[in-house]
Amino acid sequence: MESVLKIMNEQLAELRKTCSELLGAAEAEKRDLTGEENQLFEQNEVRIIELKDQIHKREFVEKDKAEAEARQATAPTPVTPTSEVVSTAPAQRMTIPAQPRLSKRLKAFKGPEAYRNAMNAGRLLLATVWKNHSAQEWCNRNGLGNELRAMSTSVNSKGGFLVPSEFEQAVIDLREEYGVARQECRVYPMSTDNMAIPRRTGGVTVYAVGDNAAITASDKSWDQVQLTAKKWGALSQISSELNEDTFINIVDDMAREFAYAFAQKEDESLIDGDGTSTYNGVNGIRTKMVDGNHAGTTVDAAAGNPTFVLLDALDLNNLVAALPAYAQANAKFYCSSVAWTLTFERLMQAGGGNTFATIAAGAVKSYLGYPVVISQAMPTVTTTLNDLVMILFGDMSMAVAFGDRRGFELAVSTDHYFGNDALGVRGTTRFDINVHDVGDATTAGPLVGLLGTT
Repeated sequence: MESVLKIMNEQLAELRKTCSELLGAAEAEKRDLTGEENQLFEQNEVRIIELKDQIHKREFVEKDKAEAEARQATAPTPVTPTSEVVSTAPAQRMTIPAQPRLSKRLKAFKGPEAYRNAMNAGRLLLATVWKNHSAQEWCNRNGLGNELRAMSTSVNSKGGFLVPSEFEQAVIDLREEYGVARQECRVYPMSTDNMAIPRRTGGVTVYAVGDNAAITASDKSWDQVQLTAKKWGALSQISSELNEDTFINIVDDMAREFAYAFAQKEDESLIDGDGTSTYNGVNGIRTKMVDGNHAGTTVDAAAGNPTFVLLDALDLNNLVAALPAYAQANAKFYCSSVAWTLTFERLMQAGGGNTFATIAAGAVKSYLGYPVVISQAMPTVTTTLNDLVMILFGDMSMAVAFGDRRGFELAVSTDHYFGNDALGVRGTTRFDINVHDVGDATTAGPLVGLLGTT
């Protein structure tokens, strides 16, 4: 029978060979590893570390066994009673722990350390929440003992566990990738629950001065934009029977789901917040523009153009023309994918000059030289949007302040869904959105909106 130690060493050699071949091929072609090659390299790297540790332990066991057998050989041979039955069953072959299996490519965890970070986060959760003994040993062997102990002592009265930092960072990164709010607004890190941001409201005035006449005094004037951190949370459940072979993908999916949910809520609050408890008191851009106090920052589409399929090029030209010059340098269109397809792409296709190749390739998301940013928080209906903001244009960073008080935190509870044999997963964060400048009744602000007109 082939020894377990020999099998381990053969596997180790094969893994090292694969890593060497991946690097060699990339160096020969003078390129970096592809995404799939990098993922395979990282998987092998983690497995090499595990195998080396297992080989070290096996060598210790076999050395100790050999010494015991040597001592036995020099000892007197005991007499076996004739009634004793000697087993003739074949010895069981030991199995080598399998490598966690990726059923699909990681999406939440990114970068050169993606697989390692997903592995660390998953193992720590297995060790603390699922009380998996092999995962606890793995954490201690791989330098995660301190974090394991910190997580294990974070159990609260409801059976909660704080999640690993790698998981939290994956959620934060994805939330910024998915959400328009954090990408387009001006983000202010908040060190306290309340923050006041100075805002210039007026400047020095120049006057014509006659001979020997006094100059009229004028001063720069200011007011303040207030940010008050508000708590936002989500609660979900996952199965308590986490499979060791697939935990990496489960952790990855969990991170993506929470990141998307929070990014979606941020965008909905930014665009359509109505000041109610649903939006934690946030008044969004579209709500403010039609509240009767900011008519100067909206533009009516031509009569008979209340839907995306009816808007014409002149409607969009009028929208661009309404934006003050100071906000044009970083101006963008903001709309849903429905508006992009039915309005922007339709107008560009009607402009002529298209070929089969250009239509097949699709349009770059820009119009009149300005980028088009897609947010599904903007209207997605194909029905009438009379007197409602259909498309936004301008510099959102000049109009909106996003206060970020605390990063994403996730906790897992063993009690909340006890009856369902599931674990409760709770995500929380604290932020505020203040749409502070969308003009007034007669003057446009740095962000203008196009209204549908019947």
